[in-house]
Amino acid sequence: MRRNDRKAGGRARGRARKRKLWVSVGVVCLFLIVALLIGRAVQDFQHMNAQTPETQPVEMPDLSGASDAKAPAVDETSASAKTILTHADALLRIAASADNSGWISGGQATVVGKNDAGQCLTDDWTDIAQLRLGDAHAIALSADGRLLFSGSNAQGQLELDAGGEPVRYVEAGPYASYAVLMNGTAIMAGAGPATSTQLMAQRNLLALAASESHIALLYADGTVALLTDGDDAQADVSSWEHIVAIDCGYGYTIALDESGTVRFAGEDRYGLGGIDGLKQVQSIAAGVNTCYAVMNDGTVRAFGSNGSGQAEVSGWTNVSAVAAGYMHAIALTGDMRLLGAGSAANGRLGR
Repeated sequence: MRRNDRKAGGRARGRARKRKLWVSVGVVCLFLIVALLIGRAVQDFQHMNAQTPETQPVEMPDLSGASDAKAPAVDETSASAKTILTHADALLRIAASADNSGWISGGQATVVGKNDAGQCLTDDWTDIAQLRLGDAHAIALSADGRLLFSGSNAQGQLELDAGGEPVRYVEAGPYASYAVLMNGTAIMAGAGPATSTQLMAQRNLLALAASESHIALLYADGTVALLTDGDDAQADVSSWEHIVAIDCGYGYTIALDESGTVRFAGEDRYGLGGIDGLKQVQSIAAGVNTCYAVMNDGTVRAFGSNGSGQAEVSGWTNVSAVAAGYMHAIALTGDMRLLGAGSAANGRLGR
């Protein structure tokens, strides 16, 4: 009996010692875990404190870029700039495209001709200062700086957005819309012969003209540059200076300088180049294949294609501005009458 009791007591004492050992091991492990957590917390605190903006601000990369920076204001003080701005006013009140004509009267915009995309739906446009026409769309600028659109948006041409910047001048290519901003830069929407990136890189612009083949840029210093689709023939304008007006058709560019002399560059088809060097001119217009010069005496001369009678303008008098399309042209007279020549299909001449 006693021997069995001694054995049982020994086993009990052994189990007790084991329990104490495991408890000791557990306490040590718990202590190590707590110490590790405290050390990690201290490191995190030190790391966070080192990055606190008050002591050591993190220097982030500059992501503003040129597109977010304010472009410098255009220089309007030169004689060329003042003449350009004065010259543009009358020309922006009439417009023509391949199948449409448009005009502004009493602030109301009217577009006539083909209406397959709703480009003629401008009856509710009021207080309009500028009107331009593409192949199947219209763009207008109101006197208070709003952009208005009608017609096809198949290439995104109605999505022009100045982002709150004041607009000086609007233009339409066949499938694109353009705006020259008051800060001397330009933007576009739609499909054209140049990219938005190319156009937005320009500075000190006052006006532009667009065709299917290229864009002509007029700067405040009276010089001109072209953004083209790769045709070198139409790009030789580097020697032009003192220019006050520009326009372009397919593959060619015309300009008017301060002396009233016309310049021509590009493809001389149908006799378009006959306008080059013409003097005593007050305004110019370029259609796809026909170009026009309004003389100082109010008469008009036409050069290029006459396939639809669009060059038959010898009887026009008292004209102040011409707008040219593909197979027709319209004119605004000094007493605010409208004249037309060429194809009247789809009512593009208003009849």
